[in-house]
Amino acid sequence: MMLAKGATKMPISCFLISEALDVYGRFVSMECSNIDKHRTERIKKYCCVRLFSAIEDLKGYGEIQVRHTTFTGESTWYIEVPEDVVGGNNIILFCPWCGSKLPDKPLE
Repeated sequence: MMLAKGATKMPISCFLISEALDVYGRFVSMECSNIDKHRTERIKKYCCVRLFSAIEDLKGYGEIQVRHTTFTGESTWYIEVPEDVVGGNNIILFCPWCGSKLPDKPLE
């Protein structure tokens, strides 16, 4: 198997999916279990693994959770801020990590 510069050869686990990224943030083909293959296919639909985690993992990415809603009739993404943090939720149009424009609706 050919690996990109900086990538490591190891099975992908649900918690070590970032090991499947090369130094440029691109996905590297690696062997993994069926459960991990499903997760890997879901991750590929997102602009980056951090946004995937922030949307789909229960605790988000570093406890940052990105959510989607309809606000004043428009599709809206926002960063969910815990109640104990002053400032409230923040509406976003672009991925906070890689800068890609967010899709109009959640990915299925």
